[in-house]
Amino acid sequence: MINEGLKIQQDIASDYSSKVQSVKNDIEDYYQRVVLISTITNVARSRKELVKKVDEVKSFYLVDAILQQYVEDALSPDISTGDILEVRSDNSNLNKELKYLDENFKFDSLVEDIAFDLLCYGEYTLSTKVEKDKGLVELNDDVDQSSVFAVTKSGEITKYLVRTSEHGVDKVTVKEPFEYVKFMLSGRKVRLNLVDEIGKELYKRVKDKDDIPRFVRVGRSLIYSIIPKIKELQLLEALVPASKLNKMTQGSVVGVAVPSNTPPDQAFKVAKRIEDLLNKRVGVNTTTKSLAIEDAIAAAGKLKVVPVFGDKGQLQKFDYKMDEPDDLLNSIEDLRKVICTTVGIPYEILFGGEGPKGELLKRYARYLRRLKSIQRAICNGIKQIVFIHLVNKGISFTPSDIEVSFRNKLVEIDNLDSLEFMDASVGMLSNVKDFIFDLASEGSPLRDYVDFDRFVEFLNKQFSIVGLGGVVRVEEK
Repeated sequence: MINEGLKIQQDIASDYSSKVQSVKNDIEDYYQRVVLISTITNVARSRKELVKKVDEVKSFYLVDAILQQYVEDALSPDISTGDILEVRSDNSNLNKELKYLDENFKFDSLVEDIAFDLLCYGEYTLSTKVEKDKGLVELNDDVDQSSVFAVTKSGEITKYLVRTSEHGVDKVTVKEPFEYVKFMLSGRKVRLNLVDEIGKELYKRVKDKDDIPRFVRVGRSLIYSIIPKIKELQLLEALVPASKLNKMTQGSVVGVAVPSNTPPDQAFKVAKRIEDLLNKRVGVNTTTKSLAIEDAIAAAGKLKVVPVFGDKGQLQKFDYKMDEPDDLLNSIEDLRKVICTTVGIPYEILFGGEGPKGELLKRYARYLRRLKSIQRAICNGIKQIVFIHLVNKGISFTPSDIEVSFRNKLVEIDNLDSLEFMDASVGMLSNVKDFIFDLASEGSPLRDYVDFDRFVEFLNKQFSIVGLGGVVRVEEK
């Protein structure tokens, strides 16, 4: 009886212990969900703030021109075929699947539709629908772009954290990598530290840290870093009409010389008579004698004449403020150049003009690098679509089997850099040559001391850097 009683007590204690552990697990799971929701909500809020700041300036003419220029040049179609992308493989079986994807999802139209927003916001996400043995069957543009975050490991997306809200209640769902396709600008990602969002002490209490990674990355807008400069430019350009109108309506003060013994009242009568002769009011409505904007325009350039005692009849202009150069327009031009330089687009493309050839090459090399990064981001997104389809259809492949490229090839940036370096090198050597020839010129006291063989060795050594070694040779004596 005693043993049976002890066994019953042990069973009760064990049952109680398991229930306590179950409650603890439920609390930990609940805590895990609360922390995850809170963290992703904060990150989503930060992302929405970024999007909001971009939306405030994206309709500005310069921003629109910059983004449109990048889109047109990055997605420039092949002249002969009109196609933008080429998705191919050396494997004939894979090529059949690639053709199926292109026919069903129209890759060219897809990238044209999302390219502008991709540059605006730094990333663009599409949702997918896959079926086993069929692969990708739907590609939908129905995603809240501020609520889907990619979790990466070794550069590969391992899962998505998706925030939704129903009836005011936030919810975070972990999604598989094949459920979304995320286009993201290469090299311009922002890393958000989730540990900072929830605090290190709270993060230590999280049971499953795989669900709440330390970092997530979001795309960075092409124009985000220059938003303050864009707003400054907007303000300055808004001031231009007011500045011009103010300058037009200032008028001028002109002095008319009268004899020094002229009575003041007579002097002012002379000034008034000359003022009436000089000021011709044009465009005044003689019926109403009342104008709105025409009053300001009619007053533009009017002269005020005042007497100046001295030699008779001479006119002298007093206020030179109107003749001072307007620095506002210069400031606007400088600010435009800063914005264009920051986003990597040559100023000449949008506003014309020319500059030093060396500087021009640098700007275009930077521009081409940015175009390459945009194209690379688009190619990576298309590859995600292809990989999702092939994996879910059960087709074996390696990533290197799939090639996504743009049909209209950009100028090789390395060649531009080489040309830029060569141009600078040749310019420097030309100056050195002139200096050596001046030393060896007739009448120079150093003429007999110039060693042309050494000079040729120097030239060939410098030319070898740009692939022209040995181009200068010395005739044997």
